[in-house]
Amino acid sequence: MIADVKPRPDFSDRDQETLNELACVLAGKIELRVIACQAREAGLAIKEAESRFRSIANAAPVMIICSGIDGVPMFVNKAWLEFTGRTLEDEIGEGFAEMFHPDFRDAAIGRYWDAFANRKPVSQEIPMRRHDGEYRWMLTQGRPRFQDDGTFSGYIGCFVDVTEQRSSAPHKP
Repeated sequence: MIADVKPRPDFSDRDQETLNELACVLAGKIELRVIACQAREAGLAIKEAESRFRSIANAAPVMIICSGIDGVPMFVNKAWLEFTGRTLEDEIGEGFAEMFHPDFRDAAIGRYWDAFANRKPVSQEIPMRRHDGEYRWMLTQGRPRFQDDGTFSGYIGCFVDVTEQRSSAPHKP
């Protein structure tokens, strides 16, 4: 801030008022510039955190899907896209559900929405179509995501192919 407390007898009351108004305008502009810089820094920090999350998720050996507060998928990782052979655009929104076997789809989606509405974890096994058309059994684990202040921010799920484990398990009579 600029401050001048030395009396200026050659300044009229009108001059003093004009200078005070100018000082207020300048202070407001400086404050706005500080706020804009803080917002830009916060935006850059968010972008960096998102980039770091995507890098970690894309390096993971499991399929990852992430939804927002509306429950609709907004991200799937590289392992998911390689498994399905589809694009990110195909998977965002409701498109991901097409990959579940039709005989299990409604029940699996219903369990997800129930867990989502109650902000509870969900785990299930469901066959999912691979890029070559073969259905593979997936163990899915979904968990609600919360911000530091407890605000619900969506869901994150992991899918692991358990087809071999299911086929090698002993069958009960």
